[in-house]
Amino acid sequence: SDIGATVTFVDGWTYTIFRNITGVTPTVGQQGTHVMITGLNLGGSGEVEVSLAGIPAVVTGSSEQVVNVTANYSNSDVVGAVVISLPDTGEFITLEDGFEYFRNGEIAAVQPSQGVGGAKVFMYGNDLQGQGSAIVSITLGGVSATITEQTNYYARVIAGDGTPGVGDVVLIADTGAVITLVDGWTYSEVGNITDISPSSGAAGARITITGSALLAGSSSIARVTLAGVDVEAIVFQNDTLVIVEAGLTDDPDTIVGDVVLYTVDESRVTEVDGFTYIQLSDIHSVSPSSGQHGTVVTLSGLELLAGSSGLSSVTLGGYEADIVSANASTVIVIAAAASSSQMNDVVITALSGATILLNNGWDYVAVANVTSISPSSGQFGTRVTINGTGLLVGGSIPQTITLALVDVREVVSASETSIVVIAANGTAGDGNVSYTMDSGAQVNAGNDIVWTYLTASEIANVEPNSGRDGTRVMIIGSSLLGGGNTISSVSLGGVQASIISGNDTHVQVVAASSTTVGAGHVTIVADTGATTLAEGAWTYLNSTISQIYPSSGQFNTLVTITGSGLLGGASVLESALIASRPATIVSYNDSMVILRAGDSGLNETGDQDIGEVELIGSTGARIVSDENAFVYLVEGNITSINPAVGPGFMTVTIQGTSLFGGASTVESVSLGGNDASIQTASETEIVVVSSDAKPDTALYTPLAVVITSTSGATVTLEDGWTYLPSGNISSVTP
Repeated sequence: SDIGATVTFVDGWTYTIFRNITGVTPTVGQQGTHVMITGLNLGGSGEVEVSLAGIPAVVTGSSEQVVNVTANYSNSDVVGAVVISLPDTGEFITLEDGFEYFRNGEIAAVQPSQGVGGAKVFMYGNDLQGQGSAIVSITLGGVSATITEQTNYYARVIAGDGTPGVGDVVLIADTGAVITLVDGWTYSEVGNITDISPSSGAAGARITITGSALLAGSSSIARVTLAGVDVEAIVFQNDTLVIVEAGLTDDPDTIVGDVVLYTVDESRVTEVDGFTYIQLSDIHSVSPSSGQHGTVVTLSGLELLAGSSGLSSVTLGGYEADIVSANASTVIVIAAAASSSQMNDVVITALSGATILLNNGWDYVAVANVTSISPSSGQFGTRVTINGTGLLVGGSIPQTITLALVDVREVVSASETSIVVIAANGTAGDGNVSYTMDSGAQVNAGNDIVWTYLTASEIANVEPNSGRDGTRVMIIGSSLLGGGNTISSVSLGGVQASIISGNDTHVQVVAASSTTVGAGHVTIVADTGATTLAEGAWTYLNSTISQIYPSSGQFNTLVTITGSGLLGGASVLESALIASRPATIVSYNDSMVILRAGDSGLNETGDQDIGEVELIGSTGARIVSDENAFVYLVEGNITSINPAVGPGFMTVTIQGTSLFGGASTVESVSLGGNDASIQTASETEIVVVSSDAKPDTALYTPLAVVITSTSGATVTLEDGWTYLPSGNISSVTP
């Protein structure tokens, strides 16, 4: 005491060993925080109890230098001592204000709060890192999720695969702090694709995906891929049905791959190898590449059905065409009408919705403009010119043309400005002009362009109705000009005749030579092309010269022609020619004609002329032999007569050349018109005895000497003989 007195209790106190807390890590935390307490003589392996800011902690391990504990829950923020209790000795080791409790971190919300594996989940709250530096794990319904981003206030994770059900969201910080949201996550039913229709296609195809839980617990689907290619659009979606439009792929080959539905949370619903991108569709050619209404257009290419069973539409320049046929390589359509010329795209749309595009693949040409038709009336055979602009409308030649609803007989020519046709038979009346091009394009000339079929022309009679080359023929009928002004041609039995004259009722012609015989048509063609036909109205007769005898001679030679049809259908033989020289007709009928040869004019020795024999009937019909049928010999020539005067019964020698006139001998010799008696005869000399002169014979006057051969040929010397009076014996004495 203060006076120095002492009071003692023997062995009443024991000094223990020095115990000391030198560090606490971390010094702050919350429920679940792993806290390491370091120091000296902290209790060893014996029983140790620890409190943090007055709240008992869970001891997880102890030694003389380190005690590890896990903080328990605190309902408030508090700073307090770290106290280690040693029950065996009753000692306490204390570090004042050694630990600060914060209230537990809190998960305020999880978005979405349901989903399947692969879902991207966002959660936010307070103190999510548990007073540490990071979140080291997050579980959703007991399934570990992948952390993609974190702060002390939010975290983003990708859900792992889990079974359907409700479970906690648990965050564990690197401090060991645990933050829990009870029943904060629901694993939804896993999406199941049961059908994909169609299961193949190309860009633009409309694909219907059916199944269950297709939204995978999410609010919507954000993205769909077909064989790895993003779709162009999601047309419709709910939990059992998703409709998409296939996107464009640059890969020209066929692609087989998964169908994957990605929700807004990036949950996935997958059908392995569920879709086939067909080989890239392509329009290779458009033929023709231009036209108008009615043009038949062939589209050629690759996979033109885009994997579908058919097509829903084809547009040319924005106008929907009529589909005639369609397969994977060829599509045939008929162009619709367009009001103006324009170049634009060709678009094929499959039943699946897939589209195939060819930029500027079609050119709508300007609408044909028919301005006039000339002539505007006619009949069968009339040559008609349709005038205008753009008449071919993308084609080459009209396939059909109608005049007043009657198909024309022939298309002669066609250009952008004129089309020339030949009219067919039609009933008298008016009508419009229309045509269809070889491309299929259709043109109607409009109500201002009118064609009039006239009353058909008619041949009533053909006189004569048979004959040959040269026959003059009169054709009688009505409207033979067919609306034209002149007759341009007439044919008899298919052979062009020479026109002499013609009008609307009478046409006169001369028949030409024909290589055939028999009946044939009479055809009259006017300057407009109008044609009048009389079937079987003319017969070419068969005329044949079988023999010409003799086949040579000179002036006055009698030539006999035998054969058939020698009058060529005429009743009278009007004239004849031998080697182009007029002959005298002696007699004739249809099988025999006798002619007397005319003067050949050939006087020089060695001269001759070869030619044909031509018979001309009263109708003009000509029957002509072969061109070398008759030889005109040089005319016989009397060079001397000795004596050249005398009375009767005088021997006279006649000398000359070709005195037989081409015949074999001489038939008679006349001196001054009196037959002489032939004594000897050769081609160069004939000896005769003169006869008494006839009473009417002129005396002392030069008269002709005429040699007549057996062929009728004559050789004459004018003034070659002079008759003298015969001597008269008046008396004889004695």
